[in-house]
Amino acid sequence: MSSTVPIGRFGLRDLLRHYRPWAVLARQLNTRYAGLSPSFFARSARIVDAGAGPQDALKAKRLFRHCWYEGINIADLPQTSREREAYDQYHLADLNETDLSFLPDRSYDLVISSHTIEHLEDGTAVVSRLCAKVGPSGLLYLEWPSVESIAFPIRGLGLRFDDDRTHRRTYGLDEIRALVESHDLRVEFARCRRQWLRIILAPMLVAFHSWRFRRPVLYDLWDITGFCYTLRASRPPGS
Repeated sequence: MSSTVPIGRFGLRDLLRHYRPWAVLARQLNTRYAGLSPSFFARSARIVDAGAGPQDALKAKRLFRHCWYEGINIADLPQTSREREAYDQYHLADLNETDLSFLPDRSYDLVISSHTIEHLEDGTAVVSRLCAKVGPSGLLYLEWPSVESIAFPIRGLGLRFDDDRTHRRTYGLDEIRALVESHDLRVEFARCRRQWLRIILAPMLVAFHSWRFRRPVLYDLWDITGFCYTLRASRPPGS
């Protein structure tokens, strides 16, 4: 299970598709994919998303040449909706209850959990189970609210941990890093999320989303305020 495709194996159509400017921009704005080599998107990636949102499979299918996108969520999607049909498999399951045994171990190129563990009774237990699903040369991507967000002075606009009443607890960066490393994964980065492109575009994104939701929302300032942590880890080839 290799995480890259040599450039020499690309055809002209592949090069035009995977290196075109809009595709690069879309990947950089989607934090789970930011920083990955364009060659990663040219392979037939097998992805599982724990806590998958309605749009996540649709977004992935636009960015990858081919991918299998598997989602897990406690909430169902309409069977005939575009969102549900974009998922190759959709597991209706409570991450507080399941041991994830329905997912084969060491079988995924990319395992994602983005803004999910803070909603769970024991987020660290779920992280441990997800680590087991990462295949050789595969990647784990985690994102969750920072400890600093608990005491952020502005309330009610999406910049503070308790703005979301379904949040239960958050976890320190060192705690999650140590947990991931204990499962024989190599941490590539573990840090407060500071994505330069989102910082530059923040004023426009805030204006757009506030207009879209018909109320002030400041989620697009997360990279400026340090609202969340992000971690990416990989499993060595052959392990």
